[in-house]
Amino acid sequence: MRSSYAPKQFGIFSLAACAVVFSIAVLINPAFAQTAAPDKPLTILITASRVAETVDETLSPVTVITRDEIDESQAATVQEVLQRAPGVSFGNNGGVGQTSSMFLRGTESNHVLVLIDGVKVGSATSGLTQFENIPLSQVEKIEVVRGPRSALYGSEAIGGVIQIFTKGGGNYQNIAATIGSHSYSKIDAGLGVATARGWFSFGVANEKTNGYDACAGFGAPTYAGCSQANGGDGDDDGYKNTSLSVRGGVNLGENLKLEGNFLRAEGDSEFDSSAADPVLETVNQIIGLKLVGTTEASTTTVNFAQHKDLSDNLGGAPRARTSQFNTKRRQFNMLNELRLNAEHRLLMGVDVYKDEVDYDNGFGGEVTEDELTTTGFFGSWRGDFGEYDLQADLRREKDEQFGGRLTGNLAFGRQLDDHHRAVISYGNAFKAPLFTDLYFFSMSSFGTTRGNPDLDPEKSRSVDLGIIGAYRNFGWAANFYQTKINDLIDFVSGDARSTVNGEMVNYINRSKVEITGLEWSGNYAAGPWDLRGSVNLLEAKDAESGDDLLRRPKRIFDMDVGRQIGKWLVGGNLYNQSDSEDIGNMTNAGFAMLNLRAQVELASDWSLGFKVNNATDKEYETAAGYPQDGRNWLITLRYATR
Repeated sequence: MRSSYAPKQFGIFSLAACAVVFSIAVLINPAFAQTAAPDKPLTILITASRVAETVDETLSPVTVITRDEIDESQAATVQEVLQRAPGVSFGNNGGVGQTSSMFLRGTESNHVLVLIDGVKVGSATSGLTQFENIPLSQVEKIEVVRGPRSALYGSEAIGGVIQIFTKGGGNYQNIAATIGSHSYSKIDAGLGVATARGWFSFGVANEKTNGYDACAGFGAPTYAGCSQANGGDGDDDGYKNTSLSVRGGVNLGENLKLEGNFLRAEGDSEFDSSAADPVLETVNQIIGLKLVGTTEASTTTVNFAQHKDLSDNLGGAPRARTSQFNTKRRQFNMLNELRLNAEHRLLMGVDVYKDEVDYDNGFGGEVTEDELTTTGFFGSWRGDFGEYDLQADLRREKDEQFGGRLTGNLAFGRQLDDHHRAVISYGNAFKAPLFTDLYFFSMSSFGTTRGNPDLDPEKSRSVDLGIIGAYRNFGWAANFYQTKINDLIDFVSGDARSTVNGEMVNYINRSKVEITGLEWSGNYAAGPWDLRGSVNLLEAKDAESGDDLLRRPKRIFDMDVGRQIGKWLVGGNLYNQSDSEDIGNMTNAGFAMLNLRAQVELASDWSLGFKVNNATDKEYETAAGYPQDGRNWLITLRYATR
């Protein structure tokens, strides 16, 4: 239950003032800022504008995490990597492979659009992406774009967009073997071949762990955690995952190329519930084909893809299916980038998505409609006027269920001097109702549950003000943002239900949310040292009740330090999160966690890494009733060429 003691905390605006003062101090002291690390090549990103641009050109708050950074951090999961990005927090239902909810800038966990190699992923029934099942060993780069992007991408991009790029292109070989706590083991291998005619890449991975008993559980009246009233069932909750990734491209001519990609990940997660020996079996599969034509003045891209998100709940002896949630999304995208001249760019495109659902909850649950098609037409103009930059995006979305929706985004940037830039942007976004919100129907001993086909989309308006500092060996960015979301979809019961066409429905548009936040991130690299860190301050509240949104910590502090010492690369990460509210009037206490790592070069292309997570063995939860892992370790032997 709610803790009887809570440490005194600074208010968000007190900490915001400290961050602003620090930023101003750097602004008026350029001598300090310019005494740091060597120049680095400009990083190319695609997600912010749907076309290639450098990080210093974009008018969006972005974070790019490269493969080198992933390897140096010795991260084991995609979630662990994403948690380094400003504005990101997680609510975890246990350890490796267990269900997690991600919150970007305090928005809902289904308010983030996730792409893998340009393919829209995620479940059409839950609205969530199974980050826990994405094989990190086959990831080349991750781009995190914060803020509304519905004007370019359509539904879901209220909090932002995350795009994961798998490995492809270049000549390389890699193989790695990892062992760790809880009988953890993982082996992965990859191969890349490139010629003048084309390229091909291939990756496989197998991961498994016995896990630990990941549920404490609380009975009435809170019902937090698993359905076991007095905690888990005492057994370990294991996990295993097998994945395969294939990508390739061929040059059909001087200005035409064809690319294809395939990714399949199969996962089995044990968990605690009232059923005997429950297991969640999942399959995530992507197939894509892309044709790219380029001229001196334009680039045209045509993309066909399909994503499957399949999950079966099994339980009992012998094990039998207790529920099934399967979704399939087919998509067609066409983009045409026109480079009008050196200063102006025009992008036009169309997206078509067809979602199909096969749903059975094991006790009479169904969806009364199982197909939905969405079409979006969009355009974007970018103009550079010396020290000024301007970008305008506009999109018209046509949805079979709720009709049309118009969204837009406007961003203005100004170069203040050689090292500092200011950007202000405004945009609106929306989230279409899920299949379960609209068409779910179930009759059971608990009563009747019915979706509402008259639901409106969830709608948001956001403003963002950012200042960026870039120097020879030090960089930082500060962003202040505010988001208001209307018509959030709530599940209600009893007298709170509404009547639609003579039927009582359990899903209604009700809540309003106001979110205010400040992000500060910085990095410094000089000689053998590499430092990076971020501070996130957040107020996310229900606009009517004034209650804090669940599982959103008001403060997150993250600092990572690395140092090269001869053949050794050593480092540590300190992560601190304030407390957060949870269901049943409970509080997840704040915590600080220390992770330590070391890596040694054994020979050319060979390395041995050792990592200790939660070195102080801190007890903590990010979702009430689900304890997180204590002190644990990983050892990795790696061979990699590039």
